Amino acid sequence: MTANTLGIGNNYQSANPTYETTGSFRPRYYLHDGDLDAVYAEGRIDLTSELTNSDVTTKEHEVTLSDATLLTGYSNLVSQRGDYETLFGADAPILTLPTSKFSSSNGTILGLGGDVRLAQAVPLAGNGAAVFKRLILRGAVAYNHTFTRAVVPSNPELRRVRMDPTGRTVPGDQLVGAAFPEHELHLDARALLEITSRLGIWSEVSYRPTWKYGFGSICVATSTGCAPVLSPENPSTYVVVTAFQAEVYYSLLQEIGISIGYVNVETQPGPDGRRRSIFNSPGAQFYVDVTAYLDAIYLAATRRRSEPPDGAYLRP
Repeated sequence: MTANTLGIGNNYQSANPTYETTGSFRPRYYLHDGDLDAVYAEGRIDLTSELTNSDVTTKEHEVTLSDATLLTGYSNLVSQRGDYETLFGADAPILTLPTSKFSSSNGTILGLGGDVRLAQAVPLAGNGAAVFKRLILRGAVAYNHTFTRAVVPSNPELRRVRMDPTGRTVPGDQLVGAAFPEHELHLDARALLEITSRLGIWSEVSYRPTWKYGFGSICVATSTGCAPVLSPENPSTYVVVTAFQAEVYYSLLQEIGISIGYVNVETQPGPDGRRRSIFNSPGAQFYVDVTAYLDAIYLAATRRRSEPPDGAYLRP
């Protein structure tokens, strides 16, 4: 649920209580799973039910799909010196399919991107200690390009009546005035503290510069010809999205984990024209997450489960 629903933070317009429940399917298949490196294929799709009557969805209690993602990835243990470990990872290509109601109806064709990650594990109290085993620091850089049917979200089936420069009413298919993002860059930094082999806490900050599609030269047809639309000489297509997330994770069993977290994603500046805090905004969310590991459940059901190595419950 949103922080605003709990009465945390200030409203910039009016109250909009929102809470929802989501089921997420995230399969991963290892094409190669070695001692030092792995190659895998992965996917994700979410099914969300909005339990309130907020403006997040069109109607009350609406159930929607998210955009599906498909990717192939590679991970490698670059070096290991005692308890110090350096890990490298990369995913490419990352395909984002317009399976959500919003993307499938606004002209989105495909998202194409990739990422690289570097993580460093640092021992704290040491392997023999019962608590504060290690700290994992991770940095990631990701890029995404969105292919679209038009510069702005549009739907050929829409017949929204608007007034043209001559005063006549004509139907149009444009949904909003803002352009699609063309290039998106994600710069992420995460710190994970492994308190015990079952309990961990992590936080992440993200800076996401985005460049939207430009409109180019535009003219309006009039009775005397094409009249150019006045616009700034160098219109800005650059916006920034900031994000902060923190989570406490506990492994109940080898097959099931539970976490409690907080996430805030905000466009800068906010809807009221003011710069938002990276840590809090009216749209920030608190969540409870229960994760079931299907591979571990299968091994337990077939009585082939073995005890994992120390710290394997935490999957940063």
